[in-house]
Amino acid sequence: MKEVILFIAIFSLILIVILIKPIFGFIGTLKSKAKIPFSRCLMMSLRKTLKPELIKAIAFAQNRSLNIGIDTLEAHFLAGGSPFQCLQAIEYANTKNIKLDFRQVSAVNLADIDLIQAIDRTNKILEINIIDSNVRNTKLNLDTYEYNGKFRIEFYRACFAKIDDKKIEEEIKEKIKKYIEYSDTADNVNTGKIIIETILDTNFWESKGLTPITQEIKIK
Repeated sequence: MKEVILFIAIFSLILIVILIKPIFGFIGTLKSKAKIPFSRCLMMSLRKTLKPELIKAIAFAQNRSLNIGIDTLEAHFLAGGSPFQCLQAIEYANTKNIKLDFRQVSAVNLADIDLIQAIDRTNKILEINIIDSNVRNTKLNLDTYEYNGKFRIEFYRACFAKIDDKKIEEEIKEKIKKYIEYSDTADNVNTGKIIIETILDTNFWESKGLTPITQEIKIK
């Protein structure tokens, strides 16, 4: 009988040791208004992810209906990232009319890049203005054109690479020059339209990490 009582006492003690952290963690989820079942808290405790940082992120996502599941947030936490910082960045981007998903911001977060600064760079408008009067058309007459464009910097480009606007300007000048030199430019308005739609098109700007807002070419 004594052996049974001793066994029960030892088993109870082991059970208390195992459950103490999940219980306190579960209480913490209730305080933060995160909806995490106790069974999930137990598994998270075993994986050592039942931490205030992750609980706060789960509550944040649930309370704002961000449709980002616990599995996704926990996986990012296990990878060494800050899911809460990622969620804050998504919310901040929304205030700037920039749509980002968790996959995008989590990759940047793992690279230890400041998300808010990257979003601020993304929010800036890049302007490119060129006037060139040294272009000969097919009739060997000099043409003058004026190019004006406004662009938004793509998020990943703002995070990982600097925009070399001078290099881009030179590339634009070369492309416009070649088209005017080798194409019929009798209709200047149509020529400008063709250049924007087929040469300086969306694919071209995507390769530069830019999204066109407006583009205009005036050929004289």
